[in-house]
Amino acid sequence: MSKRIENFLWRMFTPVALLALAAGCGGHATVESFHPQEDLARGALDTALTAWQNGLEKPGLIDSEEPAVQLVDPAWAAGSKLTSYEVVAELPGKAPPAFTVKLTLDGAAAEETTFYVVGKDPLQVMRESEYNRSGGM
Repeated sequence: MSKRIENFLWRMFTPVALLALAAGCGGHATVESFHPQEDLARGALDTALTAWQNGLEKPGLIDSEEPAVQLVDPAWAAGSKLTSYEVVAELPGKAPPAFTVKLTLDGAAAEETTFYVVGKDPLQVMRESEYNRSGGM
């Protein structure tokens, strides 16, 4: 290969390689990037539980919020009705944000459970059992 062709190829290849390298380095998502801020997480928790309490039949996407919210809850999926809830505590130092919630389901005694909030859009609100089943996202 002549020196002239070799120089031409290097001049063409180098900018393309640098652009490809730059594109690959800047967009890596980390686990922490899917942990919402506490205030956003608390809002998502309230949105999901209020929808359940107000009679939303099955858990699903609540896309009227920005970002959208989705509750993953086996009791709700099984048809249980939520009569009331109380956020008892925000669990400090938890990543992702976690909250202890007192739930009262129709026909059952109140129970305390932990909910985690993960994601970006939608924000996933899930009981601890579902969070653990998903591998702790």
